[in-house]
Amino acid sequence: MGSMLQFGNDLVDELHGDVLSCFRAVLNIEVGMRAVLSQPDVIRVIVLSLEKCTNANRSSILLLLALLCRYSEEALSLALDGLSHYKLVKREPRRFSSICDWIIKSSDIKLRIHALMFFNALLNTPSDPRLRSDLQQEFINLDILKRIKELDIKSEDVLTQVEVFEEELQYEFNSHFAIGTDPQQIANVLNNQLNQDNRTRLVKILSDLVSISTAHSTDNSLVDHNWIIVEKVIKTLVNEMDDKGNMKDISQVTDKLKDNLKSQQATLSDLEEKIKTESKKIVTFM
Repeated sequence: MGSMLQFGNDLVDELHGDVLSCFRAVLNIEVGMRAVLSQPDVIRVIVLSLEKCTNANRSSILLLLALLCRYSEEALSLALDGLSHYKLVKREPRRFSSICDWIIKSSDIKLRIHALMFFNALLNTPSDPRLRSDLQQEFINLDILKRIKELDIKSEDVLTQVEVFEEELQYEFNSHFAIGTDPQQIANVLNNQLNQDNRTRLVKILSDLVSISTAHSTDNSLVDHNWIIVEKVIKTLVNEMDDKGNMKDISQVTDKLKDNLKSQQATLSDLEEKIKTESKKIVTFM
């Protein structure tokens, strides 16, 4: 029975491989590519098949996705949609996390090469620097580059793709656009660049800021005064940040100032007691 099931699985894998070969042939023709792009669900189905297939077929799918990304912005959008759909259906903790795990856990050279080719195509293709920056941050949050570098990789082809991937992650996409004055735009940038823990911290900070605005909201001068203080504190923190991005803990500075104040108050109290004692001595002497 076991051998029959294995034979059946092998047939399914072989059929899957044949379908992918036909699909690639269709994509090599302009009319075929346009037909595929007109059917977004096709890409979703192909991406969903990544989960339960052989490394060979998985590698073929990732190569197809890389080729799609290189073809046009529309094709790139469909590929991203397919990965977002995969995350939702398969309940991934983060988009691309399954592909990252396959790169790390599999020793299949082709799979690693094609997965990294796909990642590099995602980072390099978009004309919108904001999208490129958002994708860059997704991969940084996955910590995939560090995990790959911890592997003992011998293949020059894999190492070449890793080098390209590292260059793409280090490129300053943010320098191509300026963050405007729209609060929603700024919030979107922060949301894309923060991991889940830091998003939670940001929400708590914003909740505290709301309380500043709502407290004594009828007194505009007081609200303005409070926001000026908040702005000064944040500017101080940012300006005190060193070249490595380390920010001083202002709470530690505040605690130190409080301790110094207590020490000075204690000293003054001692001096007052000494003055009182000396004054009593003088009165007694007279």
